[in-house]
Amino acid sequence: MFSAIKANRIFMIFLFILLLGSFIRIYDPIFRSLWGDEAHSIYSVSGHFDIKALAIESHLPAYFAILFLWIKVFGPTEYGLRMLSVIIGIFSMIAMYLFVKDTISDRAALVCAGLLAFSPLAIMHSHEIRLYGLMLLLSILSAWSLFRLLYKQVTIKASIVFILCTLLLGLTQIYSALMIFSQFVLCAIIYLRKKDANSRLALGFLLIVSILIFPLYFKIIIHAAMAVISGTPDMAFSTFPPTLKLPLIFFVLALGETVAPWNIIVIPSLIIIGSLLIFQFIGSKDEKNVYMMIFLVMPIVIASILPSTMPKYLIFTLPFYIALLGISLSRIKNPVIFYILFGLILLFQSISIANYFTFNEYHNSNQIEPWREVSQIIEKEHLKGDLIAATNRHITYNILKYYLPGDYEMVSLVNGHALLKPSELIAKRIWLITNIVDERVFPKGYIESIKLSLGNNYRLKMIRKFVPYESTLVSKLPINRHKKGSYRITVSLYEKIG
Repeated sequence: MFSAIKANRIFMIFLFILLLGSFIRIYDPIFRSLWGDEAHSIYSVSGHFDIKALAIESHLPAYFAILFLWIKVFGPTEYGLRMLSVIIGIFSMIAMYLFVKDTISDRAALVCAGLLAFSPLAIMHSHEIRLYGLMLLLSILSAWSLFRLLYKQVTIKASIVFILCTLLLGLTQIYSALMIFSQFVLCAIIYLRKKDANSRLALGFLLIVSILIFPLYFKIIIHAAMAVISGTPDMAFSTFPPTLKLPLIFFVLALGETVAPWNIIVIPSLIIIGSLLIFQFIGSKDEKNVYMMIFLVMPIVIASILPSTMPKYLIFTLPFYIALLGISLSRIKNPVIFYILFGLILLFQSISIANYFTFNEYHNSNQIEPWREVSQIIEKEHLKGDLIAATNRHITYNILKYYLPGDYEMVSLVNGHALLKPSELIAKRIWLITNIVDERVFPKGYIESIKLSLGNNYRLKMIRKFVPYESTLVSKLPINRHKKGSYRITVSLYEKIG
């Protein structure tokens, strides 16, 4: 009887945490516009699902296959597209709770569920039309099913779930290979130490997954790796050395991507969280601790050496960071100390969440560009026969195409070249939409030369600028990515002379 009452109480607490975490994720998922990578996700699966095309675009197919089917059923509305990630995020909270409950304890499971419910990194990727939320969910399911294979009775169900989830994880993002490699290392260590059938079977399953992934999708992985490496100069995080990149990855796991290094919460949060993690690393040699540590530390250490690493690529390590932190908190016997520390961590996370919803201290300035507002201006002022000229196809053109799906004549400088000879244009008015990344896409001075050439036949009627570079977090860091005085988006309307 008492155990039933306790179980009901635990379930009710988890249900409250789940509802709270779900509310945060469901609350206004379209408060910000689409950004370039999200628009790219949509157009990667527009019309039909083509794995070969994804390979050319340097994408692995798992998330995009799901997105393709989702659009077929629910349509391409912005709210509907974001709801896919919201639902994945909600299932991640459920999976996290069940994973820790099965592997550690009920108390640790509730703590971890609370930490994930308020995780700024998880919340951000529960809104994005990108693959990172799926990576988070699949990493939990893969690690959970592997745990059951290694430490509990082997079942057909656990075997199928492990192979399927690990395979899908490997086909979601190339950095997932670090998770699979870490699983190989763990299983190999256990097998060499115990020579047991469970670890040998798990190694066999991992070998099957590897055989299925790497030969079949070798070209996709090569394309993806080359694209990421070639894009390194445009990734602000890649400018940091490995010695700094390593702690910065932990920083993002703890506080997300909407807290500046000088924010008042950074020092106290890192002291508390760092102390709890260090205590967990040196205070226990339990196999379950080692299990979580390998999946947290090994991928991060390897990834910090790679020049193309971005923190979001390692979101699959978030469950293990949370698990170790949750285990450490749950082992505190003094209830006063426990509630103070747990409450402070949730407070720190909540401040970062508040920053997220208010566009404050964003690490990635691309995500705060107001493309919906830009499109509304064009839609309101547009006249029949106007030509809309977007610069960067990956960002500007794709986003405008999404927000302006009607009868608009639109070209891209990347594939249209319509603005190279303004004297031949018959449009009475031209909308020129430029983005701050144009300076990296086009040769130096190219956009300015287009504007000067337009001036021979057109006069500038209106100009609107959005998000000054100096207002972004990256401008306050020693990175020097863009020119001072520049803007993220500039909308210029030209009218033909005479």
